Amino acid sequence: KGYAFNIEFNSKALTELLNELLLNAERHAFIDIDKPKITFLIKKNDKQGIAIIEYYNSGKKFNVSLDNYINAFEKQKSSKGSGIGGNLVYRIIKAHKGELYLQDSKEGFKFYIEIPLKQNIEDK
Repeated sequence: KGYAFNIEFNSKALTELLNELLLNAERHAFIDIDKPKITFLIKKNDKQGIAIIEYYNSGKKFNVSLDNYINAFEKQKSSKGSGIGGNLVYRIIKAHKGELYLQDSKEGFKFYIEIPLKQNIEDK
């Protein structure tokens, strides 16, 4: 959902970020879920010069702090994952000068990403 606009973002990194989100939802959130759903809402804030990407999956409720989500090898006790998915997502976002914000959700898992529309070429 959303509308089209241009943003400077490494295409391979974006593919990796999206793949990681889809795999994590499939591996963790959608076990025993009848109608799994992932939604991305993409919008632009011209005043701040950022793209905002909202992510939501309708799977099992995932209560985690931002620190636990982004720290490598930290995971819930019930998780069979490696504990690096959230860290990988976070590193891709930070490499593009962005920020990640987790949001409380009555079900599933929800967060949003803010990414500058233009990257500072001198920092690359």
